[in-house]
Amino acid sequence: MAEVTLSFDNGPSPEVTPHVLDILKAWGLRASFVGRRLEEPGADDLLRRMRDEGHWIGNHTLSHRTPLGLLAGRGETEREIAEAQARLAGYAESELDGAPVADDLIAQEIAPCFVDAGGRRTDTVVLACTHYPLLLDRLERLSPWPVTFIDPAPAIARRAADLSGPKAGDAPGSPARIVFTSNRPPSAALGAALARFGLGG
Repeated sequence: MAEVTLSFDNGPSPEVTPHVLDILKAWGLRASFVGRRLEEPGADDLLRRMRDEGHWIGNHTLSHRTPLGLLAGRGETEREIAEAQARLAGYAESELDGAPVADDLIAQEIAPCFVDAGGRRTDTVVLACTHYPLLLDRLERLSPWPVTFIDPAPAIARRAADLSGPKAGDAPGSPARIVFTSNRPPSAALGAALARFGLGG
C-alpha cells in the first residue's frame, strides 16, 4: 500500500485547523503542522490539541538557506527560529489578493540569501516554502545578481501523485482544481492570480 505524508503549512488557523483536526481524528491519521501563525489568538490551544492527538509540530526558519546544524553558532540558529514568522509569505498572500507590496520590502527580506565572501557567492536559491514561487518574477527582478531559483513544488507534486496513484474518474489531462476549505469564494484578484497557474475553483 502506498504511503503519503500529510503536511499542513502556515497555520494554525482558528477557522480551518479545527476542522482539519476533526477529519484526521475521524480517520485515525496523524500529520505534520508547520506553523508561522503561532502568536495569534487561539494558537496555543490548537497546538496543544495537535500535540495531544499525536501530530508533529514544526516551525519555519527565516531563510531556509542553511540547515540549522550548519549555522554559525547557537545565536544564529535561535535567530532563524525566532524569526520564523517570515514576512515574505505574507507578501505573497498580499500579492495574490491584489495588494502587491513595495519592491524594497521584498528586496530586504531576500537579502540574507545572497552571500558574497571569499570569492564565492550565492548562485542557487531553493524556494523552500509553498508561497515563494508565487513571487518568483519579482524575486528574479529584485535579486542583487542572477541566481537559479529552484521551485521544488513540481517534484513534490509528481511524487505525491506517484504514491497515491490515479484517482477514479479523473481523465488524463483534466484541468487542475483548487478547493477552498474556508467555503468562501476567492476574491476577483485571487481568482485571476490562480488562473495564471492553471488553477480554477
